[in-house]
Amino acid sequence: MARARSLATGSQPARAFSAELAPRLRAPGWAQISPLWLAAALALTISTSLRASSVPVGPGELMLVFWMAATLLSRRELPEQPEERRVARWITLFWYFLIFLMLAGSAYSYIRGLDQSASFHTFTAMLLSAAFSISLAWSHPTPAFLMKTWKWLLWLAVLFPLVYLITSGPDLGEFFSSTSRFQGISNNPNQLGLLLAPVPFLIVFFLRSAVPLRTKAFSLLLIVPAGLLGYSTKSDALIIGWGVGLVFLAVLAGTPRIRIPLIGRLLYKLVLLLALVLILALVLRPWLDQVYAQQDQGDVRVTLMENGLRAVLLSPLIGLGAGSHSGVHGPLEGMESHNSLIDLAMAGGLLAAVLAIVLSTQILLTLFSERRWVLTALVVSLLAFSAFHNTLRQPLFWFFVFSAWMMAAFSEEGQLTEQPQGMESSKAGSAAFGQIEFWREPGSETRY
Repeated sequence: MARARSLATGSQPARAFSAELAPRLRAPGWAQISPLWLAAALALTISTSLRASSVPVGPGELMLVFWMAATLLSRRELPEQPEERRVARWITLFWYFLIFLMLAGSAYSYIRGLDQSASFHTFTAMLLSAAFSISLAWSHPTPAFLMKTWKWLLWLAVLFPLVYLITSGPDLGEFFSSTSRFQGISNNPNQLGLLLAPVPFLIVFFLRSAVPLRTKAFSLLLIVPAGLLGYSTKSDALIIGWGVGLVFLAVLAGTPRIRIPLIGRLLYKLVLLLALVLILALVLRPWLDQVYAQQDQGDVRVTLMENGLRAVLLSPLIGLGAGSHSGVHGPLEGMESHNSLIDLAMAGGLLAAVLAIVLSTQILLTLFSERRWVLTALVVSLLAFSAFHNTLRQPLFWFFVFSAWMMAAFSEEGQLTEQPQGMESSKAGSAAFGQIEFWREPGSETRY
């Protein structure tokens, strides 16, 4: 009886601590710092040189776990819109099925006696991305919260590498060298490239939104340093992602403001697309030839993709589980394929790849139907980036893809104000950013 009594009362301190902490997290103080905290955590997740060697955990991951816990404790029962619930369910089911397929693939590899030395590291990273994505979806973030987080991420994405470059990075000769690759505090220049990938589109987003003039001016000042940092990474994934996204943005938003038939508008966009692709190919060809001559790019990457596809054929339905299953000389050499879709198929089979394609199509259709051209270009750019670098383990990648989807999925009409309200839905209060006008097709209604 004494033991049962002690067990019954043992959880009281934990409940009391949770009951005391939750109101504090719902206070305006946490609501104001939450976007900055989340942005800093996501920016630090690409700082792989600060992680422990055995597990994919560093300062950014620990900050992300704290944010998820704080979000869970501070979450209130809010009236949800049907579209919000639909997006949250899509994200949840996607990760549930994906984790199940990866576990099934790992079981298959274990039965076959295949090497699973890297499975724990990869599965832990994927599990963190899954937990974060689901927490973000069910916290029902407002567009105001997402905009604040984007703003901080835009600034941190450029200022973090610049501070590192000034304090302890290479000299300017090495920075602008055609052979060396700047990676900041990441172990891979492509990881820094992922942090920089959304920057041009966030700049355009804020320039086209009704935000204070100082925010627009500061965003404009980031264009040159962001371009120099992107060039210094020598990342073909980043340059191709930027090019594809900007071409899509120019084609989608570059419709003449004169009344012409639908077939004329489509032909105009098609001609513009072909012209921009041709110009982009001519401009980037010399630079890409130089980049592909370096290690781990060009022919090596194509070989890794081919051997990754051979690894998929070993277990096409459920995959081989978490881990790296490609290689230079053949499959199962413990290397990634440098293509997110192929890496996903190796981990969870063709079922996982189809699941990702369906989800990506759903996101793009939502963005396109809502005429969110900047957000569409952002997602397209990230998908193009993921074709040359495995982004599946990065919470930063999932945040931008899912937050763009959530931003487009809101269906409330009226004015949106960016106020320090955290995750709460509210239309009242003093505006810190003012009304937000999203870039839509000329002549369409503005929902916010």
